[in-house]
Amino acid sequence: MNNIHMLFEKNRCDGYENSIKKKLKFDNSLKMFIYILSAKNGIFCGDHVIEIIRVINYTNKVNGLKNVPIVFRCRDLEFYDKLVYVMVECIAYYLLIEKKQNCYVSPHS
Repeated sequence: MNNIHMLFEKNRCDGYENSIKKKLKFDNSLKMFIYILSAKNGIFCGDHVIEIIRVINYTNKVNGLKNVPIVFRCRDLEFYDKLVYVMVECIAYYLLIEKKQNCYVSPHS
């Protein structure tokens, strides 16, 4: 997974803070961020990968909350292709192994 950090360096959250704030909630009882992903027709594509990267970059900018777990909630999503699936795996690897930050994907409740 060489150079995986470049995904995060090249896809900054600058200019997207307001849209991220609207969908990102901090749950005090769980002590983690909750972010709800939505997709037209239930197809999870490359745009969602970039959205996840921007959310991670945004949460890392928030003082004192850099290593807070993130839950990505989604319902009935289908991966557009294998590349999108692999990119999500790479993001999970980066968070879990390199950043020591937990992340979860769960059904939208």
